Amino acid sequence: MASLRARTVTTLVALWLGTHATRLAAQDSTTRGLTLGHRPDSASLLAGRFHALLIAVQNYSDPAIPRLQAPVRDAERLRDLLTSRYRFDRRDVILLPNPKREALLGQLNQLSETLGRNDNLLIFYAGHGIWDEASHQSYWLPVDARRINSAQWVSNSDVEGSLRRMKARHVLLIADACFAGALLLRDVPPDQAMSRLYELPSRKAMTSGSKETVPDSSVFLDYLIKRLEANAAPYLPADDLFSSFRTAVMHNSPVQPQFGTIFNVGDEGGEFLFPLRQGGESVAAEGDTSLNAVANGDPASAMLTRTPREIVQVRVREFVDRIAKKDMTSLDEDYRALPGKPIDWKEKLLVFVRDDLVSASTAGTPEILIDGNEATVDLKVATQYNDPVVRGKPRAVLHFLVRFRRLGDDWSPRSYSLVEKPPF
Repeated sequence: MASLRARTVTTLVALWLGTHATRLAAQDSTTRGLTLGHRPDSASLLAGRFHALLIAVQNYSDPAIPRLQAPVRDAERLRDLLTSRYRFDRRDVILLPNPKREALLGQLNQLSETLGRNDNLLIFYAGHGIWDEASHQSYWLPVDARRINSAQWVSNSDVEGSLRRMKARHVLLIADACFAGALLLRDVPPDQAMSRLYELPSRKAMTSGSKETVPDSSVFLDYLIKRLEANAAPYLPADDLFSSFRTAVMHNSPVQPQFGTIFNVGDEGGEFLFPLRQGGESVAAEGDTSLNAVANGDPASAMLTRTPREIVQVRVREFVDRIAKKDMTSLDEDYRALPGKPIDWKEKLLVFVRDDLVSASTAGTPEILIDGNEATVDLKVATQYNDPVVRGKPRAVLHFLVRFRRLGDDWSPRSYSLVEKPPF
């Protein structure tokens, strides 16, 4: 067992590189607001939810593992920044101070089961990191870790397993920890169009170093937070963020921060984006501010100029379009059976949409109830299908309850349910 890191903050991506991460000693420099980043053309980003799991370990129970001072404070700084400037709802940001191994892995596994295709996840680890030459792996040390016994350590393989099961569109691991870079596969190649980068799944990691140990006070995290605070771009790609502070870290510390792809866990070349909640570049259009702007290539402009009810109406139309386009993946993932209703309604619906559906459209005016950050829509959808002999008639009406959650100025779909027995 080699060196133990004074303090480690790790991102999921960091464990896969084959090098090991290092923490950096902080030094400040004056910076101007960034203009890095671009606004994706795809409306899917507006529907995306942004989650964060912030893991901070400092009060180790084993006297042989030195206690740390900064991890919890740094995780709280990052949480406050993400929820105030970026589109991370506070209810979707989980802070785990001094978790045991079971709690840490349990939370990762829960996220792998509950997040879906419209979700993005940032994982942050701050605490001790260790490199074991015998197993050729790096480890995170939870609060119940023992220096002389690896049973309670969290290995690269543990983290990889959770990432591999993740259904989220994008996962970014940020690790400011010793030996964190062992997760990374390679440097990220130049990317193409921003909208394409968001659509493709990604599993990336950003770490404070490679194979070096790092001090409790982190230059890496200081500059990362500084750049996030200064950013003015409405959507900031993770690799642009990294490029904006990498040189400053290297000039003010003896380590080399790393950014790359996590190997063999589902990366397809996409990119995690940090979306501003307010401020930064204006994305409002000077011309058309109607809801039709969503369909005409400028969804962000329309969303920022409409009332909450009008935005929910747009999202309802998108839900109906998902049915009409037979989007089986999202329809399968987002369905939640109402209490007391048969669970096989979902399977009947999916078979009907897949095999028989010809068209779908809104029937009547949906009833929208907005309560704080939650919206519930009573929706009826008129459908036409191919086989009236089997179904009895060529048309039907499906009755849904669709739920949305506020994300900054936008509303994101959460789930939907069938209210009445489907007529087939």
